[in-house]
Amino acid sequence: MPKPQPDLSTWLTRDQTCARLQISARTLDRRHREGLGPIRADRFRPGKKPEPVFDPADVDRILAAADPVVMPKASTEESAAALNRSHVATALARRQPLPAPSLGPNTMLQKFLELAAGAQSQSHALMLTVPQASDFTGFTQAYIRRAIDDGRLPAVSDRGWKISRTHLVNLVRGLNSADAATPVATLGGMTARKHL
Repeated sequence: MPKPQPDLSTWLTRDQTCARLQISARTLDRRHREGLGPIRADRFRPGKKPEPVFDPADVDRILAAADPVVMPKASTEESAAALNRSHVATALARRQPLPAPSLGPNTMLQKFLELAAGAQSQSHALMLTVPQASDFTGFTQAYIRRAIDDGRLPAVSDRGWKISRTHLVNLVRGLNSADAATPVATLGGMTARKHL
């Protein structure tokens, strides 16, 4: 014999259940997924989606099992001030003391400069891409591409241009000399080609 269906017309909607349990709809859904209740069923409505409803007896059981929260009787301002004090005390308790600086100001600056220099040399590759060459020299990517196209900077076409660090240094050093205006034709036996 099939189990008789309960009368879902008396069951609570999602909003009513959330208000009664004083929880959000997401918490209600999580409790249902985790099997913590309340019992849920779908109430069919003609021409609409089924509405999730919850067993009022199960909601009452959850309310009875919950530990009552006793709030001290105080004014709202006093409660807010006490709450603020407890947050400040918690934050101070969690704060870790800063280590005392063991280095003098000059050594700390030197250490910072060493770290900054190490961060700038990200890669130790001999050949750099155009964006890497731009970071390495400080020139814009457009300037580096123009130097390649003009023949002033030799480059190899390998999924984009690859430029030797040595040639980049020579480009920077030779900007003020007459050698910078002379186009370089080869790189290790390979000719610098214009990007088509």
